[in-house]
Amino acid sequence: MGDPRRIRQVITNLLSNALRLLTKGRSFYVAALMASNGLVEVEDSGCGIDPAKLAEIFQPFVQVSGKRGGTGLGLTISSRLAQAMGGELSATSTPEVGSCFCLRLPLRVATAPEPKTANQAVRLDGLRLL
Repeated sequence: MGDPRRIRQVITNLLSNALRLLTKGRSFYVAALMASNGLVEVEDSGCGIDPAKLAEIFQPFVQVSGKRGGTGLGLTISSRLAQAMGGELSATSTPEVGSCFCLRLPLRVATAPEPKTANQAVRLDGLRLL
């Protein structure tokens, strides 16, 4: 089950990383598909990640580039939050082309609660109105 606050935290982290790692003139986009499996993709045309480092990026304190700031904990925390909600966070990347991070969560479509209506008039017998 997805926790809206945690989902927002993961997506915010992915967007923050994409923006921080972009170079001038490059772009990123976000795609969201909510079906039986919630899917959010954040793809950028930034610096990309070396294939040798791609397997390590979800480990604590691993940074793609020390020049761009960050602590190396964001992806670790995001991955663990995804797992705690029964999902996963994965990545594909090509150096000098960009990266794509994919968050998959097992979400169910919520049904809207029935609106509550007053089916009885309010009784004012015996009450004093000021």
